[in-house]
Amino acid sequence: KEASSAPISPRHLRLASMANLLFLLPAIFLALLLVPRPSVAINPNYMLSGETLPTDGRLSSGDTFFIMQGDCNLVLYYGQFWMSNTANHGHDCVLSLSNNGVFTIHHSKGGGVVWTSRRSSVTGDYAAVLTPAGMVNIYGPAVWSSRPKSSAAAATADANMLPMAPNALFSGQFLYDNASLINKKFEFVMQSDCNAVLSGGDGWQSDTRGNGRYCFLRLDHKGTLHVKDDGYNTVWSSGKASTLGDYVLLLQDDGRLVVYGPVVWSTKPTHVTQVGSISMVTGSKKSN
Repeated sequence: KEASSAPISPRHLRLASMANLLFLLPAIFLALLLVPRPSVAINPNYMLSGETLPTDGRLSSGDTFFIMQGDCNLVLYYGQFWMSNTANHGHDCVLSLSNNGVFTIHHSKGGGVVWTSRRSSVTGDYAAVLTPAGMVNIYGPAVWSSRPKSSAAAATADANMLPMAPNALFSGQFLYDNASLINKKFEFVMQSDCNAVLSGGDGWQSDTRGNGRYCFLRLDHKGTLHVKDDGYNTVWSSGKASTLGDYVLLLQDDGRLVVYGPVVWSTKPTHVTQVGSISMVTGSKKSN
C-alpha cells in the first residue's frame, strides 16, 4: 500500500503563512528604506533643490509666511502678498524645488502637476529663500561653497532698509566688527582681526588673520564674497565672478556656507536688480 499523507489543517496553513510573512518582513522593510524620497524642507526660511513643502508646510521669516495650503493654494502672507491661484485645484498638494530652479505644485498622490513657476534654468543647486523684505526668491545655481558638495534710487533705499536674516547675507550687504550669521550650532563670524571664521562645523576660515585693519566681508552683485580692509583693498575673495544679479549667502543646516544666484524667479512681480546698494551689519560694540 502507498502511504497516504495526513490532511493539513487550516490552523497549520495559517501558522505557515505567518511564519513566511515574518521571514519576509526584514526584506520588505529594507526595500522601503532604499526607495528614494524627496526630503522635506525643515529650515525656517529656505528650501533647497530636491526638498519639498508638504501640505500645510511653510517657510517663515518674522511675521511673513509662505504656505502650501491644504486647499492646494501656495500663498505668501503678510509680506508682499502673492499666491499661485490654485485654490481647490487639487488635494494634499506638495511644493517641490527642482535642480533647474523651478517650483512645482503637484498632487501628493499620483503626482499630477497643478502649477509651476515655469522658467527653467541650468542644472545645479538652487535655494528658495523667504527674504526679510517679504518676498520669495529662487537663487542659483550655487557659485561658491565653504565645503564642496558641492528705479535705481528706490532700489538703493530698499536695500539700505533691508533687515538682516539670521542665517543669510544678500548682495550689497556687509558683515564687520564681529557680526555673524547663525544657524543652530553653526556661526560664521567676520572677526575684528580680519579673519572670517565658520565655527561649529569643519572649521573653514579665510586665513586672513592680521592681514588688514577694520576689515569687512561683502557679497557683491556677481556672487563673489570679498574680505576688504579700510582702504577697500581686497584681502580675500571667494573666486571668479558670475553674471550680474542678486545673490544670497546661506549658512545652511548642514554647516556649509553656500552662495546661490542670481535670482531666477521671484514672487515680486517685477524684480529690480539692486546694483551699487549698501547695507551694513555690525556686532555689539565693546567698551574700552
